[in-house]
Amino acid sequence: MRSLVLTGWCGTEYAQMAAHTLPVLEAYAKRHGHDFACSNLFGERPASWMKVLLLHKALSKYDRIAWIDTDVVVMRDDADILAELPEGQWQGMVEHDTDCGMVPNCGVWIVTQDMLPVLTDAWNCGEDINHGWWEQAAILRRMGYAVTDSPHASLDTPTTLYERTTFLDATWNHHPRDRRRVESPRFVHVTQYIDRLGVIRELCGRAAPAPAAGGGLE
Repeated sequence: MRSLVLTGWCGTEYAQMAAHTLPVLEAYAKRHGHDFACSNLFGERPASWMKVLLLHKALSKYDRIAWIDTDVVVMRDDADILAELPEGQWQGMVEHDTDCGMVPNCGVWIVTQDMLPVLTDAWNCGEDINHGWWEQAAILRRMGYAVTDSPHASLDTPTTLYERTTFLDATWNHHPRDRRRVESPRFVHVTQYIDRLGVIRELCGRAAPAPAAGGGLE
């Protein structure tokens, strides 16, 4: 089974974050025997949407992929995130409990080839292009969540996609607003901080993996 850890970004702000998070993420991928790739998310839609196209293309070569946002810091490398998805499941993600409701987060997102029709439908439908959650809003709707513009999400009518989703332990995507706080996160999602770059620098400075050489835009 071919596996990939994939990330990407667009713009100077995220490039500065990637300068710190990318080497640690690449070392993590290599430790667990996965290929690693990164890409520029500049394109016809907001950057977060462009990862849908990247994942769709990469799934022609890989059986399963772990997408990791550039603002995510790997703090512990002792476990393999791709091993967390049981056979027969289509995707894996952490569901956050926040003031915005129960929100599955596509910032750390395992996808398999079974997700190809879902990704195609989410992209082609034209919904949520400028929603505050971008492609995440479109994926949540296909899982059966009611999503508002505020933004807010709540599970309404679970779909087949929902049933084929594995909800990962909160340690895999530690979010500062999540009520499910964890003491020793594996991945920290540095979002909704005032000084995001400063937090990333500090976390990467004490992250477990040793940085790997190389890496760059494809």
